[in-house]
Amino acid sequence: MQLIEIKNKLSNTYRKSIIRTFDSLCPLNGDLGLTGFLHKKKFFDEKRLKKLELLSNKQLLEFISNHQYLNNVFQDYLGNYSIDYVKKWQTEGDTNSSIWHHDSVGHRIKIFIGLSEVVKETGTCFIPKSHKNKYSSYLETRVEPDSDVDQIIINLDRGDLMVFDTNMLHRGMYGKNKRTAFTIEVSNPYKGFLLPGDIGRRPL
Repeated sequence: MQLIEIKNKLSNTYRKSIIRTFDSLCPLNGDLGLTGFLHKKKFFDEKRLKKLELLSNKQLLEFISNHQYLNNVFQDYLGNYSIDYVKKWQTEGDTNSSIWHHDSVGHRIKIFIGLSEVVKETGTCFIPKSHKNKYSSYLETRVEPDSDVDQIIINLDRGDLMVFDTNMLHRGMYGKNKRTAFTIEVSNPYKGFLLPGDIGRRPL
């Protein structure tokens, strides 16, 4: 076995140990627990959305931190949690996320708040209930699902709220269309400390 193979094997063993240890502590309860994703249409009305668009990232973090429903979702699903970052996110053109993948960090919550009008040909595709998958490798993120598994596509409209566990198999179907949203990530703070760079608190 070559040195690089030994290094990768040890790295995957370490990552798998950290991820599975902290994931075993997650309650995985509440609204998110059944399928691994939520989609609430027009969760934020236009008046609220226009106010949110004026906020800095730091102010948006404070708003999310004080939002009762979202914090209940975080607590019920992850137990101990930390809001890692918030930012305005935009995609234009094809991206690597169009391939089926998990994010190789175990259970982590990702949120999108739609800021652009829906384009029917775009969305995020999920394999429902794959959020509880345990993977043999947390170095390779790409996983091709069976051809006969159920899939669901969520089209994010302006004001919509989408919440999902990045451990589930998902892919973006954006084509060459522009999509703008607030994106927020939430995870176990200890996992972020032990796997720095891939997960955990980041500069706003």
